[in-house]
Amino acid sequence: MSLPGRNDPCHCATGKKYKHCCLSLDEQRQSRIEFIRSAQSLRERNLALLTTASDIFGLNRPWEKVKENFSDARIREFYRCVASLWPVGTDQRHILPPPDAGLKALYLGENEPEMMVQNVFRFSLYADQILVVNPFQNPNVLAEEFNPIARPGEWRIQTLRVIYQLSQLAPWIDAGLVVLIPDPGDFDRSLRVKTWDLAAARLKGTKPRAEDIDQSMIKARTRRAFLLSPRSYLERMVREANPGITDDMVLEVLEDMEQDRANDPLLLNDTLDRMPSQMMTANMGTNLEMGLYICHATGSFPYTNVKYRWSEILAAKQDLDTQLRRGAL
Repeated sequence: MSLPGRNDPCHCATGKKYKHCCLSLDEQRQSRIEFIRSAQSLRERNLALLTTASDIFGLNRPWEKVKENFSDARIREFYRCVASLWPVGTDQRHILPPPDAGLKALYLGENEPEMMVQNVFRFSLYADQILVVNPFQNPNVLAEEFNPIARPGEWRIQTLRVIYQLSQLAPWIDAGLVVLIPDPGDFDRSLRVKTWDLAAARLKGTKPRAEDIDQSMIKARTRRAFLLSPRSYLERMVREANPGITDDMVLEVLEDMEQDRANDPLLLNDTLDRMPSQMMTANMGTNLEMGLYICHATGSFPYTNVKYRWSEILAAKQDLDTQLRRGAL
């Protein structure tokens, strides 16, 4: 693809001139990929991820500026870098940190930016190092119809959350207190399928409890996304909820909602009617079986902020440890 001139409209369709949009992104692509490919160890890959994310999204600027310049081109570039950082053929020795004399903890709670301070940073008081499964998807193992490289516009909300989470984690990763690790199943499908089968057998006939759903972050995220609704929809909801409300009061409520959206670091400036349908993913790192495999391989212990997951750990740990020692996985 031939690139536009400096003063031509940018090829990413933002309407901005190329020099004010993707020029620097395109100019630095080759050096960025070469830098990523030079990262071999797990720590080098962690630091390379932070460096490239900061470079692509300009994380040295105020977060308001990051949101203003959040484009599909930057999303695509970020996931291209993730794909280069974690190819399917990655050497297995560089995926997980080996056991050592330090006390390692594996976080198997809600892997969301809202949870980092309470459940990861504070827990560094009790462990020398905390392992957190990558909060982003690996494009190398996603079908094209769900792939953020092929369809970056559908990953705007999710990627904003991921980048904010990485910006939170950056000082802790730099200090070596937090280590991002990939899901081993991304590189070993037989391992992934085995853990799926074990989980399916363990959970057969189990149904989620209402309290687990009510307490989950995905429900809070859905409520928060209400602020991304078009102004006309919000106005209709306000009037239906408050019959007889004056026009001035409606205007005041709408302005407050729009201000709340603008001030929320995890919400885009655009409304949902101006976006394609959006992917929303939520996870607790891995399922229990893969989590205990990681613990066995790294010499770490699992912990979580989720009551149901904690009951899983307590109920299944002895049996699963026995399976792991016998090489069932």
